[in-house]
Amino acid sequence: MSDKHDEEVKYLGEALIRCYLVLAGVCVHLPVPISLPQGPLFDSQELIPAVARVVDLIEDQPVGNELKTGVFSGCLFWLAAAKLFARFIERDADPTAKAEIELILIAAGETLNETIEMLDK
Repeated sequence: MSDKHDEEVKYLGEALIRCYLVLAGVCVHLPVPISLPQGPLFDSQELIPAVARVVDLIEDQPVGNELKTGVFSGCLFWLAAAKLFARFIERDADPTAKAEIELILIAAGETLNETIEMLDK
């Protein structure tokens, strides 16, 4: 792997974890709190199934559809980015993967920020 690819992996990994922590904060503040695994070490073998579980559980939350959709969408955005990131780690030949992951994480962040605003009301 090139130094550039190693730097991109580190940067994207940190961005994924930051987004995950926002998602975990949203989930713990739901009327029926959902706990997601916490660090100091994060293992994708544990995080991906945990976030997928939130997708299944959100329907049972006693909240409006808009909030459910926000959590659901935030989870799916994060899952898409995490799965693409796993492939990106193994292969650095895809010239658009970094931008795709960044774009997905931006969408996840915007969705989760809107969801936080709904929770605060």
